[in-house]
Amino acid sequence: FPTRRSSDLVLEAQGELTESRRRHEDAFFLLHRTGDASAAAEALAGSASVSARLGDLHTAWQRSAQALASKRQAGDRIGASRILDLRARLAYQMGDLAASRDNAQQELQIARQTGAKPVTAQALQSLGRVDFAAGDLARARAQLTEALQVFSAAGEELRAMEIRLDLAAVALAGNQTGEAVLLARQAGGWYKSRGIPGGEAQSLAILAEALLRQGQRKEALAAAEQARARLETTEDRELRISAGVRLGRIAAATGSSIEALRQLRRAAEDAAGFGLTAAGLEARLALGQAQSGAGDPASGATLAAVRKEAETRGFKRLAVAATANPRHDGLS
Repeated sequence: FPTRRSSDLVLEAQGELTESRRRHEDAFFLLHRTGDASAAAEALAGSASVSARLGDLHTAWQRSAQALASKRQAGDRIGASRILDLRARLAYQMGDLAASRDNAQQELQIARQTGAKPVTAQALQSLGRVDFAAGDLARARAQLTEALQVFSAAGEELRAMEIRLDLAAVALAGNQTGEAVLLARQAGGWYKSRGIPGGEAQSLAILAEALLRQGQRKEALAAAEQARARLETTEDRELRISAGVRLGRIAAATGSSIEALRQLRRAAEDAAGFGLTAAGLEARLALGQAQSGAGDPASGATLAAVRKEAETRGFKRLAVAATANPRHDGLS
């Protein structure tokens, strides 16, 4: 199963995305000149993945399409599956659930035909995220749990921790705060021990929200403050927005309404600027709920716009939340 170089993965995990993208692009140009089309496609896909995290989704989508075409032309089905996994993620970020599901199902078909377990796990994670967005918590949990088992058995701990956070978000949405706390602590400890501030920040933000749900205000605020400190060192745009939304909700719930509204407006504006539609819907939903809590009459229009777009795009979970205006939790 082809993977990117460990040095590049370490750079990305530690948040050094600009340098990682430069390395991928240098590798692509070198491999392209030497005529190694399949390896060049790997480098191009790596560049696309990092570009997305830097907020350049348009470039990421174009490069992933080019890389996929090269892999298919070379007859590298396993290599193509990894790029389908990337495109499923990109489509999700851009708010196109149908395209995300289609890419993941193509990936799953390759997995079934080849017996490649890591491909199966990747596809199940993407499908789990789509099902969660569509409001099917039970199916999302089942698919994510299966993916976690495969990655854990294979020793793919970086991906396994990512899925633990997905499952923590599902647990929060189902009001299973104890499970969310456990999963977030597991992931946070793993990221901290390996010097991965972005993952630790994401874990701490989820942990803070779960602790606040349990009435542990002091502990929740301490975790939120730690999350903010970790976010300062990452270039990952989506991570900064998604974790920022959680921190904004915590600020709103603990009486800091002015700061909450500022954070959430910034998150919504940043998401719109980068084309991160899914994260933008989460930010705008949280903003509308914070406005409602602060007695701002603009909340009705904010939530109505979120509900309309969420329904159109198939984000049923967010559409329902915008209608009922409950306390809400979503995937990062």
